[in-house]
Amino acid sequence: MSVRPVVLGYLRTPDGATDDVLAWLQRELADYAEREGFCLAAVFVERTGAGSAALTAVMDALKRREAQAVLLPALEHLSPSPASRQALRHLIERETGAQVLIMYPSPRE
Repeated sequence: MSVRPVVLGYLRTPDGATDDVLAWLQRELADYAEREGFCLAAVFVERTGAGSAALTAVMDALKRREAQAVLLPALEHLSPSPASRQALRHLIERETGAQVLIMYPSPRE
């Protein structure tokens, strides 16, 4: 039996998202990880307007080599600002050596 690469999930709840939407997004992450041969260790959830504690926790875990990548539904989950999204993606990859995996990339990514 081969060992599956470990990934962490990260998502930022959209404005007005219900618990059902949050649960659906988490299932989507888990299903994608399973299909692609990853082991999803945890999903970190950033509540809109609540700062960036979950992203900081993801970065810390990646720096400790607890996972090889972070999985997001879309790059928009990093930030509402397009410029900030790319900057954060590069920061994560540079600072941790981990990949940023996007389930639903836009054509511009």
